[in-house]
Amino acid sequence: MKKALSLLCMAALLLAAASGCGAGGSPSSSGASRSEISSSSAGISPSSSESEKEPVTLRVVWWGSQDRHDKTLKVLDLFKAEYPHITIEPEYLAWTNYWERLASQAAASTMPDVIQNDYNYIETYARNGLCIPLDSLIGQEIHLDDVDDLYLAGGRVDGQIYGVNLGSGGPAVVYDPEIFAQAGLEEPDPSWTYADYEKAMRAIREKLDIFGATGLQDGGMYRGLEVYCRQYGQSIFSHDGSALNFDKQLFIDYYTMYTGWETQRLVPTPDALGDARVNIEANFICTGDSAMTCCNSNQIVSLVAAAGRPLKMTTVPMAEDQVQYGGYIKPSMFWSISKDAQAVEAGAQLIDFFTNSVEANRILMAERGVPISAAVREALAPDLEDTQKVMFDYIAQYAQYASEMDAPQPAAFAEISSLMDNYEQKIVFGEMSVEAAADEFMKKAGEAIQNAAG
Repeated sequence: MKKALSLLCMAALLLAAASGCGAGGSPSSSGASRSEISSSSAGISPSSSESEKEPVTLRVVWWGSQDRHDKTLKVLDLFKAEYPHITIEPEYLAWTNYWERLASQAAASTMPDVIQNDYNYIETYARNGLCIPLDSLIGQEIHLDDVDDLYLAGGRVDGQIYGVNLGSGGPAVVYDPEIFAQAGLEEPDPSWTYADYEKAMRAIREKLDIFGATGLQDGGMYRGLEVYCRQYGQSIFSHDGSALNFDKQLFIDYYTMYTGWETQRLVPTPDALGDARVNIEANFICTGDSAMTCCNSNQIVSLVAAAGRPLKMTTVPMAEDQVQYGGYIKPSMFWSISKDAQAVEAGAQLIDFFTNSVEANRILMAERGVPISAAVREALAPDLEDTQKVMFDYIAQYAQYASEMDAPQPAAFAEISSLMDNYEQKIVFGEMSVEAAADEFMKKAGEAIQNAAG
């Protein structure tokens, strides 16, 4: 256990600079903002049986943008009104601080009861006993009767469910249609290729003198290379996480293409991106400094909110001679119950509320992704705003452009993701050739996997 916690602490520090599905912006104030959620604004009268229950305190933690924080707090108000015996202590942070803090709490056995979890972490947390299986709670406090197994698979580790999906999404390119029009370009569609992507970026740079895109990753090189490898039928890691599972030539080809865009100022270099790598409000598409960004599809809600103007979404470009589409449908994030939970039943009731309450989901409006409950999706459909419709339609149509999702990343993921970003900088700033970087990366990544498994 001590070794696992040490690895988690190290991973959290490394992943602060790496990609994260659903990574959001900074809240106005980090950490716990309200010691108790009030029911005064919810307008719900609790049943006598609920009000007579023994008082319980439930700690809940999540990461995300300011829009996510605001909506989540409103839902917690609603939950408190229905369960007045439950006092909620919310904690919310930016992605950059989240995993380091959670790892520290895990080491001190002070983790919150309910934690927002990520696909990159859930297997590590489950196998190291840092979150508990939820199977005994399903059918009791947590009801998943109208949830297709497709939406539950990502939270299952070794046959047990350790996280309930908060919404489904997939890799996407978000673009500003007005900037495309100003540059005299047609809007992209799923048939476009990397060559089309580069052509559009070049036209935008030449005509408008802004970046064509923030890049093909949402916070680090990992996501873009992952999709590129999948397009050629390979994956970053083997299914059991014991080795790399892609040809060195794919690293060379992808980094040659991507760092070429950086040197031509079609996409920003890592030092130019700065906080925009992990902060939605600072994303260049929101500030008007780029025409496109790559992200998880659920993030379009926060991107539009931060940009204050309409944005659209399409698939990641296709590779030349690809053997399959590189995209996939995945859980945007999960609710899990931690090993330190003091209020397991209340935590399960909270998970059920986020999953099945139509009123709660009218507040959230799929900010974390398309809801997994069929009844909730049906109830929300008439009330969707344009941005939500874009997201719902994207997921509904995206299945034909998606292939099977890879297994969760192994414990060495964060270190390897950090290595990818380091070699990106060395290549783009002329410190190493792409070929030399590929050789060194493959060697060091292999060693990191073995050390983590050690």
